[in-house]
Amino acid sequence: MPTPEAVELAKKILSKIEEAEGKEIEDLDTKMANRYICELGTANDELIERVEGLSRERGAELIRRLHSEQ
Repeated sequence: MPTPEAVELAKKILSKIEEAEGKEIEDLDTKMANRYICELGTANDELIERVEGLSRERGAELIRRLHSEQ
C-alpha cells in the first residue's frame, strides 16, 4: 500500500501532466501516455541511483530475499 506522501506526489504529477497537456489523463493518446511513463521511469531510476546504498542490483537482491522468506 502506498504511503500518503506517495499518493500525494502521484496526484501532483498527474495534475501537472494534465496542466501541461491541457486535457485529462484519460484523454491522452497512447503515444503521449507512453512518453510520460518512460520519463517517470527514467526519473525514478535517477532518484534510486542518488540514494546511498540503493541500486537495481540491491533492489533485486532484496526482492529475492523477501520471496525466499515467504
